[in-house]
Formats: sequence, structure tokens, C-alpha cells
Amino acid sequence: MVLQKEDTMHRTDESVVAKKKRKPLSWMTSNRFRWIFQVVFLIITIYIGWKFYLFVVFMNTARVTGYWHNNITLQEYMYRIADINNPKYQHKQGKFEVE
Repeated sequence: MVLQKEDTMHRTDESVVAKKKRKPLSWMTSNRFRWIFQVVFLIITIYIGWKFYLFVVFMNTARVTGYWHNNITLQEYMYRIADINNPKYQHKQGKFEVE
């Protein structure tokens, strides 16, 4: 009986030492603060998603109504696309020709 009591006391001492030994930033992973990080992450995600959604809506609205355009004519597009296999449009892969 005495040995069992000493064993349990010894285990208790080890568990107390183990509880006192904390990892760095362990407060960030505790259950008390975990929900705070989840809420902050959710708010940031919704904010970024909302901004992206608004950008896409405004951009597509501007395209449909004719406000989002450039100065390249349709004929210029057709000419360039027909000439797409020209060597001047090939990617140089980081190498430049010196004239």
C-alpha cells in the first residue's frame, strides 16, 4: 500500500512539473483564445471576399456598359491574332537579341 501511495505521489509530482512546463506561445493555442483567432480569420476572409466580389461586379458592369475599354480597335485585334505565329511574338525565355 505504501508503495502505491508513493507511486501516485511521484506521478502527481511529474504531472505538476509537466503542467508547469509550457511551450512558447501556448496561450495562442489554448481553448480560450482559439475562437478569437477563428472569428478574426472569418472576418478577414469575408472582407477580402467582399472586395473581390465588388471588383468583379463593377468590372463586368463597366464592360457591359462600355466604360471598360482600351484604344485598340477590333481590326487591330484581328490583325494581331491572325499574325500570332510570327517569330516576333515568340517568347525569348529571358534572352534578348542585341541589334
